Formats: sequence, structure tokens, C-alpha cells
Amino acid sequence: MPPSVRPAESRKQATILFCDVCGSTASIQHLDVEEARDYLLQATQLMCDAVAAYGGNVFRIDGDGVLVVFGAPLGQEDQAQRACLAAAEIQRRAAARSATGRPLVTRAGINSGEVIVWRDPGSNTDRVDGKSIHLAKRLQEFARPGTVVLSGATHRLLAGQVDDTPLGTHELRDVGKIALFELCGTAQHSAVDPLARRRQLGPLVGRQHALDTLAQVERQVRAGRLRVIGLRGEAGIGKSRVASEYAQALRDAGFRDHWVCGRAYTTHLPYAVIAELLHTLMGVPDTDPAHQRDAVRAIVAGWPADRRLHWAAAADLLDIGEHDASLDAMPPAQRLRNIVETVVALAVERAAEAPLLIVIDDIYLADRESLRLLESLARRVEHHRVLLCATYRQDFVHRWGSAPWFSEHWIGPLESGDMVDLAHALLGADARLGPVVDALVERADGNPFFLEQMAMTLVDDGTLVGAPGDYHLGAAGAEVRLPASIAAVIGARVDRLPAAAQGALEAAAIVARPITGPVVGAMLGMPADEAELCLAAAQSSGLLVAQPPADPGAFQRFEFRHALVQDAVMATLTRPRRKALHRAAFDALARHFADQLAEQAAVLAHHAYDGEAWAQAAGFALRAMARAIACSAYRDALRLFTQGLDASRRIDDTTGRLASELSLRMKVLGAQLPLGQTDDIVTNLERAEAITQELGDTRRQAGVLLQLAVVLWISGSYRHGLEVASRAADTAATAGSPSVRMAAMQARLLLHHALGLYDQVVFIARQIEREFGNDQGMRQIMPGWAVVANVNLRTFLADVLWRMGRLDEAQASCDEAYRELASQDHAFSRVLVDFVQAEVWMAQDRHADALLLLRSTLISCQSNDLTSMLPPVLAILAGCMAVCGQPAEAVTLLEDAIEGKLPDTGGRYNAYYFPKYLAIALARANRLDEAVVAAQQARAAAANFEQAGHEADALVILAEIEADAGHLREAHAHFDAALSLVRSRGIVALERRCETGLERTAVLEHHLAHTDHFHGSDDGE
Repeated sequence: MPPSVRPAESRKQATILFCDVCGSTASIQHLDVEEARDYLLQATQLMCDAVAAYGGNVFRIDGDGVLVVFGAPLGQEDQAQRACLAAAEIQRRAAARSATGRPLVTRAGINSGEVIVWRDPGSNTDRVDGKSIHLAKRLQEFARPGTVVLSGATHRLLAGQVDDTPLGTHELRDVGKIALFELCGTAQHSAVDPLARRRQLGPLVGRQHALDTLAQVERQVRAGRLRVIGLRGEAGIGKSRVASEYAQALRDAGFRDHWVCGRAYTTHLPYAVIAELLHTLMGVPDTDPAHQRDAVRAIVAGWPADRRLHWAAAADLLDIGEHDASLDAMPPAQRLRNIVETVVALAVERAAEAPLLIVIDDIYLADRESLRLLESLARRVEHHRVLLCATYRQDFVHRWGSAPWFSEHWIGPLESGDMVDLAHALLGADARLGPVVDALVERADGNPFFLEQMAMTLVDDGTLVGAPGDYHLGAAGAEVRLPASIAAVIGARVDRLPAAAQGALEAAAIVARPITGPVVGAMLGMPADEAELCLAAAQSSGLLVAQPPADPGAFQRFEFRHALVQDAVMATLTRPRRKALHRAAFDALARHFADQLAEQAAVLAHHAYDGEAWAQAAGFALRAMARAIACSAYRDALRLFTQGLDASRRIDDTTGRLASELSLRMKVLGAQLPLGQTDDIVTNLERAEAITQELGDTRRQAGVLLQLAVVLWISGSYRHGLEVASRAADTAATAGSPSVRMAAMQARLLLHHALGLYDQVVFIARQIEREFGNDQGMRQIMPGWAVVANVNLRTFLADVLWRMGRLDEAQASCDEAYRELASQDHAFSRVLVDFVQAEVWMAQDRHADALLLLRSTLISCQSNDLTSMLPPVLAILAGCMAVCGQPAEAVTLLEDAIEGKLPDTGGRYNAYYFPKYLAIALARANRLDEAVVAAQQARAAAANFEQAGHEADALVILAEIEADAGHLREAHAHFDAALSLVRSRGIVALERRCETGLERTAVLEHHLAHTDHFHGSDDGE
């Protein structure tokens, strides 16, 4: 059953105000019970009336106190400012009441944070709870009579919009030590100051072009022509900041500027913005009402008589206590004309003194009456030196579009380079902050406000320590979280949507992509057309953007306008709601992508897991792992394995749980092998073997034995591996599994290769060709392995063929492997072939070609995270460099790798490869004594693991170096030992080198003996 369109409960970013009457018990001690009731009712009603003016929701009244929440159940992006202004208004009203009656003193605590809101089914009323509420209560208890105490969270949300004073850090009961602030008595006045004049966290960057464009308007205004400029952009993009910088430039050029601001909590008050404009045009000081009244009287006394006729309407707007009763009988149209005449006269008067700039910040929040008056005002001052600049969001609709004096400017996202500059300006130039800066820039996606707020969350949680512009890393590994300030801005916009559109947006946040009418509709159980209309409503609110449909008549695709919008919507979902939506997303996407399940396996696994559909989650994690391994995305495969394994353990059916776990453990070997995670592989196989025994599954037991044989090859237990591989082949034959039998034969091929039994490698390879050459399984990655079966066969065959002196056949085998990869490129398989191809070319003295190939191969290992192949590729690359005239660089490369323990990652071959190629490089650098030591280490490593072929190779290298160093007796002995070994293994390439080395050693020994004899005769004479 699809989840409901509108959830029964949700999480919200809110600001909580707790307020009570100080000394209420003493105040009512001597009152009659009815008088006491009336006193407390009047006090709490006073509080409720004050908070209602700012859009607060009273959730509880307890005796002499109230619990008020701003931002829930409906979001308010200015929730913290509203709460502070409401608290200040309570203080003002309480003081006014105390002056005329029984004393009333209040105290309040304000905190911001996450709450959960739900509808009580019994009373059908909204309920709210959360630890943020309890902290607000503690703040209220801490506050002194007549004060308002704020938490650090509320202080940060205010961002300087309301004045407060730091109180330092204090210990609160059941909370601990936290930073506290006290609301200043000037809070109501500071709140109406222009936002653009507030303290900015960082410099203005990336807006010079916009400012240059705006500067062209100045000449037209000075010539006596009205200009109206609109700055449109999304929330936080920097519209107000651009307006502020522009105003400063005009101020410096002689303009006089006046700022007003639309506010969400005054949208219901007629002419609220115009009243603020009157204040600033008249020069009324921001003081208490009595002083304002005196100041206004003095200003009006100097006006001409005709303007005083209109004054009554304007005075009523200013709320200075001078209401004219004649206004009540005045028609609304006449009243509007009087207000317009007053504002026009003031604007013209100011424009005559100096060019006039009026900035209406956030005009989209202005009340309807103010908007209409501003539109008419613009036309009335068309021939005066007036410049109106309005900022608004992208969905705002105005009536100025066709006017010749109007121009609009889009303030878009900042470029990445500008965002980096801003981040460094905020945080500093510490090079270790690079990853933090990258993460902030990526998450902010061009929005400077988002970047600033996320940066401050990292300061708050201790990730960054220091001072603005000079931070450095503190705690490591912290996540860039969604700041409460951003969540409040986005949440307020979401809550203005209709209920169905909110539900569609929540479904979109869960599914992420594709966001279409059919998918969202399937998730919520509504028709696709209706779901698309809901998504279009979210698009109109600036939360989504629409992509044109691929085909005419197709449904539109939507995307979130910003990644943080998706995060903010997700943050409101409770755990049950998330679970239901993820399950619905899984069902909807499984139907939508019915013919593409393999490609969408990772997405389906994610939704099934979060939707707690455990069997489906484990199954699709398995399919996604297979796809990741095929693409050499081994780290992704490991992540999917962890997710799938956790899901499989939650499956109720025992047989299904064990079968699922076994499949996952076997599949992940294909990622663990190239990453060289030997210990994890052993753990997997031990558990897998136990599962096969519990299930009685012979076929899978053969597969486990096969993988164990491969692990034994990696760990150097070759003879034990041969025994296990033979058991795997026999078990596979019994179970009737040819694919496992073929893989077991491949494992035996690897083990014989390691032991230097090269004739057996050729025999097994030919046997596999005869039995499975036309099998489709040879074209695929072997189950649990990281390599295409045919490529593995051709590569190891080529490796032994060149050692046996059959270079043409070795090259043909490499060519066949490359042809296989031409039809299905696979990074690990290609690196394996490249490694052997380089060896073949080096045997042919084509060292320059080998060097070029190996450099490319090393890059592939690094870019594809091929941990197990990186060490041998680097080692042979260094050896090739030494032969090509770069011995010093080769020695450095190898010594650094050895010091960094690179040979420890991967198989036991590395214990031989590194000292072997180090010996070659040292010898080429004429550091022969060190080269001898390295060659001895290579021989010891090969002998320790019974790698006869490698031991013979190390003996030859050791003997050649010893011969060059003049250690002829040791060289002769080692050539003899090597020759015996290579003849028993048929290693023709080394046999020739041994014979040549013995001949050379014999010549040198003879020459040395002759020289000694000659010198001995001279001594006797």
C-alpha cells in the first residue's frame, strides 16, 4: 500500500520560546481565587497576543507560562528573529501594563533546534516535542527577571539581525555547559535596520560584472529620469549583498539612500513596508513611541499646508498614537491617495536635495497594499532623480516588466573559482583545509550563503578551530552538515506548498532520480498527471527545476534546484515516513526499470535496504556488486557487500538468509582479490565453507574450495593449494558444475606456474582450451575472480612460453588476450596482459616499448584502484627504467616503495619481484655489493615459497652480478645451481644465460689463474 500523501508527523527546524511571569506565586498570594485566576489569565493572554503578532504558535499554557514555537508546524525562515521580537514585545507590553496596574515582570528563554510535530488523534491538535524544547525551558529558568536569554543556536540563526549580548558559558541543569546570550533592549529597533548593512562573513566575490552593469544607470538618474532595477535570484545567492555594494558606490557618488525591507511576519499588515519607508524618508529616529511622536510633530510642523492635509493617513501608518477619527469615514481609495501624495512629496523633496536611492530588500515579502502603492509611486516620480532597487526571489511576480524605466538583473550562482576564493577568505590559506574547501564548494553549488553557513557549522562542531580567516583543522572526519539556517529558509518555502505538492516533494527527495510524474505517482498512489502537477507546483516555488521531455508528449523530468533543498526536505522526514517512502520508491523503480534491473541494481538495493525489504536489498546488492566488479569499481563493490550482508542477516527464513549470505561472500572475492585483502578473503571463505556445510550444497562447496585454492596461491601455500584445487575440481564434477571445474583447472594452472612447473602449465592450458575453448564462460569474469577467464589463461600461458624460449608463441598468446579485451575491456585483465607483454618485450630487448607500456599500466593501476597489481607493475617498471639508462631513478622508486611497505600488498610474488629488480637497478648503478645483497634476498624469497622458476631467475641474476664484481668462484657455483634447476624445468631462456655465464666465468677464471702464475714466476727470480 503506498504511503500517505501527507505524513502524520514530521521533523522541523524550529525556534522555541518559553516565557513565564516572575514571582507569580508571591503576586497572587493574597488575592482571591478569582482575582488570582484573572491575573494569570491576563498575563498569559498578554503573552499570547504578543507572540501572535509575530506568527508564533502557542502549544501549551502552564499556569503563569507559555510554550511558543516558531517554524512549526509551518516553517518560517526568519523564525529566530520572530521569536526574539515576540519576546521583546512581551517585555514592552508587560512594562506598559505594570505602569497602569498590578506589576507584571516576565522572563524568557529562546532556543533553536530540531523538533518533531504530530497531530494528536484524540484531540486533533498539533503536538510538539524534542530536546530543543527542554533546553528552552532551562534557559527560561536561568534568565533573570525582565530578561530574555538565547542559546548559541538561536544567536547563530539571527546572524546579527537582532542585537544581543554574550553572557559567556554557563552550566545548565541536565544540559551541561553552553554559550548563552541576552537579548538587548534595542532588539525591536535593531530588527528593522537594513539587512544589507549587517556584518558580512566574507567578502563580495564574483559580482563585478553585475556591479559594472548597474553602474550604467547612474547617469540616467542624474539626468532626472526614474530608473527601477530588479535583482532576481534564489535565496542566499547574494542579492542583498550586491544591492548593498551598489548603494555604497552610489553613496560615495553623492546619492542619498533609504532602505526598507519586506518581512514575512508583516505581510498581513496593510502598508507595513510603506510605513517603514515613511520613517526613513522623514528621518524619524528609532526610539520609543513618545520620542518618535515628538520628533514627527517637529518634522510635520515645517511642512507646507497642502501636505499637512494628507498627513492624517500617513500618521496613522506610523502608529505614533495620533489616530484621526475622520479616517474611519474616509473611502479606501481616498485614503490610499493621501498616503501616495505624502510619500511622493517626500521622495520628490529628497530627490531635489540629492539623487535618491530607495532600496526595497525582499520586496516579495511586502504586503499587497505596499506593493500596489510602490507600483503607483514609481509612475508618479518618473521625471525625478529617483532610483528604486528591489531584490526578490525567482518566483516573484511584479507589474513593472513592460515599463521603459525598468530593468531586471539575474543574480546567478557563483563560478567555482569564486566560491573557492570565498571559502579561503572565510577559512584561511592553510593547505590542509583543501579537502574541506572542496567539500564546501561542491555542496554549496555556487550559493555563497550556503557556503558561509556550512563553514560556520564546521566551526561550531570543532572541525575547524581558530579565528575568521585563520582556521585550521581540529577534529578530523566531520561531515558537512545541513545548517539550521538553510533548513529554515528551505522549510518555510516547502510548507507554503499544498499538502499534495509537499508529499510529492518528499517522494522526489527519496527517489532522487528519475523525478517524474509516473514514478512519484506510483510511490504515492496517485495518477501520473496529478503527480506531475504537484511537482510543477514545487517547481513554481523554486524548489525544483524542470528538464524538457525527451520526446513530445512524454512526461517532464524534474531535478532539485540545489542539493541542499533535497537535504532539507529529507531532514523533515521521520523514520517511519522514510521507510515507507523508500519501500514505495523500490516498488515504483522496479516496475519503471523492469527491463533494466541490472543497470539499476545499486539504486534498487539502496531503496530496498532503507525500506527494510531485506531479501530484495540483499539480492540487488549482489547484482550491483557483480556490475561494479565488472567495471573494476572494487571499492563500490565492497560498500555494496557491507550493505547486502547486513540485509541478508535480517532475512527471517533461515535457508534464504544463509543462501543470500553465501552468494554475497563468494561474489565479493572478485573485489577483494585485486585489492589484495587476503585476511578478509580468508575470513569470507571460512564462513562460506561453514554455510555450505549447513546447507548441504555440494556445488557451492566446490566453489568455496576453488576460492580457497586461489587464496592459498596468493599467500604462497602452493602445494596445499594444488591439493585443494584438485578437491574443488572433483567436487565440481560430482555436482555437475563445468564452470567451477574450469575455474579449478585455472587455479591449478596458477599454482603450477608458481612452483615453476612450466610444462604442466602448458599441459593444463591446452586441456582447458580443448574442453572449454568454445564455452561462453571463457568470455566472462570467473565467479569470485577479478579476471576474464580466457585472458587469465592466455596471460599465464604467455608468461611460461617466453621463459621456455618460445617467444613467438608467447606473443601470439598475448595477442589473443588483447583480442578478447577488444570486445569487453576490463581494467584488471588488461593490466595482467600488459605486465606479461612487457616481460615478453624485455626478453626480446624491446625495453623502450616495454617502458612506455608499463608507465601507462601503472597509471591504470592507480586510477582503477588495482591494489594487488600495483606492486609488481611498479617493480618491473623500475627494472625496465634501469635497463633503459635510468638506474638511479629506478633505485629511488623501489627503495621508496619498499619503505612504504608496498610489497606487502598483494601476493607472495612481490617478495621476489622487488629485491630482483632492485638488484638489477643497483647493478646498473654500479653499486655491486648492494646488488648482490638484493639478489640474495630475491633468491631467498623465491626458495622460501618454492617458486622454482623465480629462484632460478634470481640465481642467474646473482651469478651475473657476482661475476661483474669479480666474485668468480661464487658466480660459477650459482650458475651451476641455476643451470641444474632450469634444465629440470625447461626454462630455455635462462639456460642460455647460464651457459653464456659459465663460459664467461671460465674465461675470467683462466685469465686470473694465468695472471697469478705470471706474477708468481716474477717473485721467484
